[in-house]
Amino acid sequence: MNFNNGFDDIYLIEQDVDINELSLQYEEVQKVKWASKEEIFSMIDSGEFIPYYQSLIQLFFDARKKYGAINENEHIL
Repeated sequence: MNFNNGFDDIYLIEQDVDINELSLQYEEVQKVKWASKEEIFSMIDSGEFIPYYQSLIQLFFDARKKYGAINENEHIL
C-alpha cells in the first residue's frame, strides 16, 4: 500500500503465535495486539489504528483462508 510518506507492507498470517515472544523492530512497530474486525474498526474510528478504509480491513477478513482474489462461489458468465 503506497501513500505520500512511504508504504505499508501487509501480511495475513494464520498461525497461533504468542505475541509476547515476537521480536519487533522498535523503529517499525509501535504496538502489537490481537483484535477482531470490530475492534479494528473501533480503533480506526478512535484514531488508535492506521486510518485505513474499513472496506480494506473487511476485504482482509473476507479473504481469510481463501486462495487468490476470485470468489469461486460466484459464477462467471
